[in-house]
Amino acid sequence: MLLFRTAQTGIFAAQLLLAMFFVFVGGMKSAAPMAMLQLHHAWVASLPTPVARLVGASESVCASLMILGLLLRRAAWFSGVAALALVANQAAAVIFHIMRGELAGSGPQNLLIVLALSCVGAWQCFGARHVHLAAEKKPPEPG
Repeated sequence: MLLFRTAQTGIFAAQLLLAMFFVFVGGMKSAAPMAMLQLHHAWVASLPTPVARLVGASESVCASLMILGLLLRRAAWFSGVAALALVANQAAAVIFHIMRGELAGSGPQNLLIVLALSCVGAWQCFGARHVHLAAEKKPPEPG
């Protein structure tokens, strides 16, 4: 059970950090003036404004669902689904950066984020529930 608690604490910390990161970057993409975004994100300049805003809004919504999953223990699967949706978002980002020849600069960051989101998503969708169920099973009584 100690291993479960350690894993759960690590996943919780990673989930919270990832959610805060995506609230920030998603909020910036969906609300900041495009001129300011162009100064900090070269890729934004090549997208139509509504598409950049939609990407930012989707990241913010997924981050909010990850936080909701932390707050509502019974709805932890929200976190997993949101994390896996952000994995798809980051996969699309990798494809986009490959097409622009920017993979060397953004690839390691995207890979690290995909790995962390995959761990959070898998744990919240599958791992935590099965560990809880196994812990709740009582051994058969003799006789």
